[in-house]
Amino acid sequence: MTRFSLFGFLLTSALALSARAESEQTIDSARIRLADVSDGYDGAELGELDLGPAPPPGNSRLVSRAEVEDQLHAAGDDAKKLRMPSALRVKSAAKRWSAEEVRTAFEAKLKSALPTGINYRSMRLSRVLVTSPRATIGDARFPRLQKREGEQTVTATVEVRQDDELLLRLPVTVIVNVTEAGMRPALEKGARVNLVIEHGPARVTALAIALSDAELGDTTSFRVSSTQRVLRARVTSPDTAQVVQ
Repeated sequence: MTRFSLFGFLLTSALALSARAESEQTIDSARIRLADVSDGYDGAELGELDLGPAPPPGNSRLVSRAEVEDQLHAAGDDAKKLRMPSALRVKSAAKRWSAEEVRTAFEAKLKSALPTGINYRSMRLSRVLVTSPRATIGDARFPRLQKREGEQTVTATVEVRQDDELLLRLPVTVIVNVTEAGMRPALEKGARVNLVIEHGPARVTALAIALSDAELGDTTSFRVSSTQRVLRARVTSPDTAQVVQ
């Protein structure tokens, strides 16, 4: 075998070994679990061991066997059941949302977040939305609108969530129409509301009277009807407020 032939053979062998040493695994969760990189822990409690955040959808992250062994040792395991190559490329599955999917999912959340008297007109998302296939659309929030009748263009935010974890808040341009009813405060002085009081796992509601006008998100004073005690609470809807500690 000539020197050049030997060099080519060694180079080819090295590339083949490298390819075998690094394989790829695609996941669709927000975190990388031990069970995602090794099948030796399927069904076991350690299979849920958190190895860190997953890469953004469509991207990948190289996970080395050595770092996984370190985390197993830290968890009190000897890593003897670990079955993975010296390096594993973990890729996050990706879903590219169509314009129609964005409109359908976002409009429902935007409409439900608008106060009484504010009518939804249209929305525009200026970026392409790429998420995990398991991502869901969460709550929408609007800034405080001007108390003037007619159309207004505002920037709302819409949450994108996965596995009960907030991934991001997207700015969305929204056109709304403020009617005469929408010029009134979301909560008027004297209105009756359900006051929600939470203490640890306990949750109690009580009927209360608003002592001033307020908008959604405002913290104001309420008088509890049964005890006449005055409490401070944040307005969460036109008929509900959450007591602040």
